[in-house]
Amino acid sequence: MGFFITDSLGNIVEINQKAKHIFGWLWQENDSLKATKSTWKIIRNDSTDMPKDEYPWVVAFREKRSVENLEIGVAKDYQEVIWLSVTSTPASSFTDRIFTAYVDITKWKKVEKKLQNFEIKYHALMQDSGEAILIANLQGKIIEANNKATEILGYQREELVQMHTKQIHPPEAQQKVITAILETAKKGRKFIPNILALRKDGNWIWVNIIYKIIQLDQDEKFYQVILQDITLYVIAETALRDSEERFRAIFEQSVLGIFLATLSGKIFHINRAFTDILGYSDSDLSNFNFVDIIEPEQRQAYEINLQSIITEKILNLANENRLIHQNGKFIWSSLTVSLIKISEDKKYLIGLIENISQRKQMELDLKKSEERWQLALRGNNDGIWDCNIKTNECFYSPRCQEILGYTETETDIFHHLDDWKSRIHSDDINLVAESIKQHFSRQKPYFIAEYRIQCKDNTYKWILDRGQALWDEAGNPLRIVGSHTDITERKHAEESLRRQTQQEQLIRKIIERIRESLNLSEILQTTVDEVQKILQVQGVIIQRKISDKSVIVAAESLAVGKSSILDWEFNDYIITTQEFRQDQKNNRVIVIEDIQRSNMRICSNYLLDFFDIKACLIMPIFIQKSTINNSQKTSLFTEDKSIYDHPLWGILVAHHFSNQRHWQEWEINLLEQLRIQLEIAIQQSKLYQELQNTNEKLYKLATLDGLTQIANRRYFNEYLEQE
Repeated sequence: MGFFITDSLGNIVEINQKAKHIFGWLWQENDSLKATKSTWKIIRNDSTDMPKDEYPWVVAFREKRSVENLEIGVAKDYQEVIWLSVTSTPASSFTDRIFTAYVDITKWKKVEKKLQNFEIKYHALMQDSGEAILIANLQGKIIEANNKATEILGYQREELVQMHTKQIHPPEAQQKVITAILETAKKGRKFIPNILALRKDGNWIWVNIIYKIIQLDQDEKFYQVILQDITLYVIAETALRDSEERFRAIFEQSVLGIFLATLSGKIFHINRAFTDILGYSDSDLSNFNFVDIIEPEQRQAYEINLQSIITEKILNLANENRLIHQNGKFIWSSLTVSLIKISEDKKYLIGLIENISQRKQMELDLKKSEERWQLALRGNNDGIWDCNIKTNECFYSPRCQEILGYTETETDIFHHLDDWKSRIHSDDINLVAESIKQHFSRQKPYFIAEYRIQCKDNTYKWILDRGQALWDEAGNPLRIVGSHTDITERKHAEESLRRQTQQEQLIRKIIERIRESLNLSEILQTTVDEVQKILQVQGVIIQRKISDKSVIVAAESLAVGKSSILDWEFNDYIITTQEFRQDQKNNRVIVIEDIQRSNMRICSNYLLDFFDIKACLIMPIFIQKSTINNSQKTSLFTEDKSIYDHPLWGILVAHHFSNQRHWQEWEINLLEQLRIQLEIAIQQSKLYQELQNTNEKLYKLATLDGLTQIANRRYFNEYLEQE
């Protein structure tokens, strides 16, 4: 190694013996030696002149850093160029000194040039070769690689030429490779098969290695290493070996019976499961054709189908057959026969046999169970449902859907829980959800709910829904099965009974209030107040006829904001008297849901216009003629005698102002029952009033002189005596 020291101007201030020899410099008396002389010059790696400001020691001083391994050439006159690898570093002890060390690489450069010439000669051969080729020196350092080598190893060429050949193998395999090379060399061979190579990405590949020594001239030798990528072959070979092992294991350990047969059907190999299922051994089948183990009725069809497999018209033949056991009994089996084609000349049949006797028996039992189930479904008036809680997929029997009005051809429309859930009445959905929640949390042993469900015609039916869930080991519900019972009639009966009970209670309450007084005005007012409250109408009035041409409003109960018409007189009832006389035979309440479309003859249009009545119930009040004689009646009452020509006493009108109204049956029945009690109360009040009037008249007769209207003498004397 040579070295020299330069100052800040680039002048040589110190050199060693090696430097003197290379440059031919002599130490001058002035202790200074210029770095440039007319007899030599410094050149770049590409043989062009290097300017002084690019000298490594000048760059190192200027940039205050080391310049390492820079290749420069020193050309002395017309002599051969000396190539140096130079490293210049600022001296740590002197701020203006640069220490430069160099190595003579002239010989290596010559080799490199020869290699370049060699590369030109063999470039076409290497780069166009289908094999991966590496060139390495005798120490194993890679100095060239072709495109195929970079492809299979995953490195760039520049990366490979910096590597040793052993680096292309996994660390754990490197020694094995070296040993294999030495052993093959001893035997005079140059081929090493099945060696692992390591790609740059870390993946392994399998290669065959072929190596030989090439020589550029008398003193330069290199290794040419050819790598054959056999990864796919090794993988395929391994897969084939594994496949054969797996096939052998499957064949021997399979629970399915397996047999191999020639194209003529002669069985030449069976597994243990085949023997277990059908009882035959290899010796039993030595003269057997596999068609012989099929029940006689199906053999001809099987032989025809086998020809289709052999001619490759069909891929396989799969059927469920009864096969003949070695003991002569029939065994239900699933038999599948396929063609295995190794080559055009090597073909055979493979068959798989599964014992399905147990399954067939289960299918038979299931069929019987299904028949019983269908009979139960058809014979039961309830619908049956089954719901998977995880998926919400549900089965609903046809009866479930028939309850909703769907015909037999429309019953396949409910498959999901939401299909049913969306039809539950909005007022009942929370009740159903809460009941299911309590059952799923095991607060209740069963799911039971009564709710309304929308039918096909958009009406609602009442159903009784009952179910029982199944839970997994963790306590999560998995499935729930239940039934639907149409309880609409029962609900209607319950509602009718409830309304009847409520109606009776209301009637009883009204009767009690009516009977609290014998005063007619109080009786009538109590009646209209209670009727308005119960029927939730906007107005109730009682009209009473006091003469042929005069009808008075005797009592009223009106909604807030409506003007009073109490004691108003009209020419006739809201409906003509003739209408009541016609209806007297039926003795019924007159129902008008839309007064504009009613066929009734309206008399009091003023009343309709005043209240803007849209619908009403009209209850006639009939009072039988008093048993008191006419002379008494004439003397006791001021009403016109003509009003007693028929028993119609008056009417009660429950009316609606805002819109038409559909009157319920129970509302009509309520008025029917109320009418009877009201008529009794009116008659009692009337009799009481007649009695009061009679007593008052008798009192006057006893105390006053009928002619003079002066107190009776006898009564006067009795009074004085009492005083």
